[in-house]
Amino acid sequence: MTRIFSPNNIDVLLHYYTRGFTPHRRIDAPAVSEAIGMFLTLRCLKAGDSPGCYKITARGKAWVEALVRVECPRDAFVDRDGVILGYAEVDN
Repeated sequence: MTRIFSPNNIDVLLHYYTRGFTPHRRIDAPAVSEAIGMFLTLRCLKAGDSPGCYKITARGKAWVEALVRVECPRDAFVDRDGVILGYAEVDN
């Protein structure tokens, strides 16, 4: 079973969300071809005007927007009663 939101699949979906007018940089890689096929089947992508170019559909856009809303996990300082005292600083 294919994981819909594997790192590769997220990369492919984000590529066509942001740059659908250009082929994916790894368009010849089997994993990218499989991801494109899956997103075409799920109606998240549709064929574009040129070979290797795909357009994101409303459904694909909704999936990207859902991914963007997911908060990144972060470490919290919690007392013994489970009360959050604060969050660890994150170095970017």
